[in-house]
Amino acid sequence: MDTNFNEAGSGKIMNRDWWVWPGPSSRRHQADRSIFVTTLILLVIGLVIQYAIGPAVTAGTDGISRNFYFYRHFASILIGFASLYIAWKVPIKSWIRLSPWLLAAGAALSLITIAIDGIASRWIQIGFFSFQPVEVIKLAMILGGAAFILQARQNNNFTSSWRPVSQLLYALVGATFLVVILQRDFGSWFVIAAVVMLMLFVGGFSLKLFGMGVLIASLLASVFILSTPYRRDRLNTFLNPQADCSDAGYHACQAVIGVGSGGLFGRGIGKSVQVYGYLPEASNDSIFAVYAEIIGFIGSLLLLALYYRLFKSIYIIAQRSELLLRLIAVGILTWFSLQSAMNIGAMIGLLPLKGITLPFVSYGGSSLMLVMFATGIILQISAYTVYSYEKTEDNTPGRRRVRRTRYATRYNRPGN
Repeated sequence: MDTNFNEAGSGKIMNRDWWVWPGPSSRRHQADRSIFVTTLILLVIGLVIQYAIGPAVTAGTDGISRNFYFYRHFASILIGFASLYIAWKVPIKSWIRLSPWLLAAGAALSLITIAIDGIASRWIQIGFFSFQPVEVIKLAMILGGAAFILQARQNNNFTSSWRPVSQLLYALVGATFLVVILQRDFGSWFVIAAVVMLMLFVGGFSLKLFGMGVLIASLLASVFILSTPYRRDRLNTFLNPQADCSDAGYHACQAVIGVGSGGLFGRGIGKSVQVYGYLPEASNDSIFAVYAEIIGFIGSLLLLALYYRLFKSIYIIAQRSELLLRLIAVGILTWFSLQSAMNIGAMIGLLPLKGITLPFVSYGGSSLMLVMFATGIILQISAYTVYSYEKTEDNTPGRRRVRRTRYATRYNRPGN
C-alpha cells in the first residue's frame, strides 16, 4: 500500500506505507512534568498499599518473607521506569514502525500461552515477572491504528465507507478471536474495541458508520456474554450479588464490604481485615477495595482526584497535538480511563467483575510495565504540543501560524 499524501496536522508528505511516519511537524520543547509527578504519586500509593498488605498476603506461606510481594512490586516499578524512559526518549516514529511487529509478537505470545497452559490462559511467568501478552496488543493497536487512520483519511470515501479502515477492523476481529474466544478475556477485548472505536471517531470517521460500528460491537458483546455460561453467571451475580455471597457473588460481596468498612478515614495501614483470606486478588484486581478499607472515603476521593488530574492532562495534550499524536493520546487516555473505571466500578458494585487491573496501583507485571511505557509515549507527545493553529478546509489542525508559540505546559519557553 503505497500512498502519497500530506495530511493536515502531519506537516510532512508521506510517500510510504502507513507505518512509516516522518515525525512531528512542530519543534520539540519541554515535556509536561505534571504527568510524571502524578504518575509518581500513584506509584508511591500502590507501593505503600503493597507494603501494608504484604504480611497478610504471605501469611501461612513457608519460606517467603513478609515483604516478598513488596520487593517484587518495587522491582516491577523499576522495570516500568526503564520502559517509561525508553518510550520517552526513542522517537515515536520508531514505535509506530515497530507496531506491526509488536502486534504480531503479542498474538504469538498469546498463542504460546494457550498452547502451554490451555484455553483461558493469559499469563507467562518469567522468573518473578508475570507477563500478559494482551497488554502488548493494546499498545500495538493504539500506535499502529493511529498511523493507519491518518493515512486512511486521504481516501475520498473515508467518511462514507468501511473500506479505508478494513485492515484495522480485521486486526480488531483477530484480537476478538484471540482474546475473547481463546483467552476468555472479555474485559481486555472491551478495552481494545473501545480504543479503536474512539480513535476512529476522533479521526473523523463517518458518524453514521461509527454508530453502526458501536451497534455491531454491542451486539457481539451481548452474544459473547449470553452464549457462555460463566459470563451469564457473572452478569447474574452483578445484577444480584447478595443472592449468593457464599459462592458466585462472594468476590463482589467481599469487595463492597471492604470498601464500606473503611469508613471516612479508613482502618489505617496494617489494619486491613479483608486481605486475610476474605478478598480474592487483594493485591491486584481488588486493590481499590483494599485501599478504600485502609485509607477510607477521603483517601479514595484523593485517589480519584489524582486519576482525574492525570486524565485531564492527557486530554489537554491530545487537544494541543497534531492529528497522529492526538490519536495516540486519545487511545492511551481511553485505555487508562476505561481500565480505571472498570476496576473501581467493579469494587463498588457498579460494574461486573472483569479481572482488570488498576493502572499504576495494582501489583506489578506486564500491565504496570506497559502502562508506564504508554506514559512515556504521552510525555514525548507533550513535548510537541502547541496552542495556536490554523484551521484547514476539513477543520483539522494545520500548520502553526508564523508567530510565537505557546506550549501546552506551564513552561512557555523551551529549555526552561
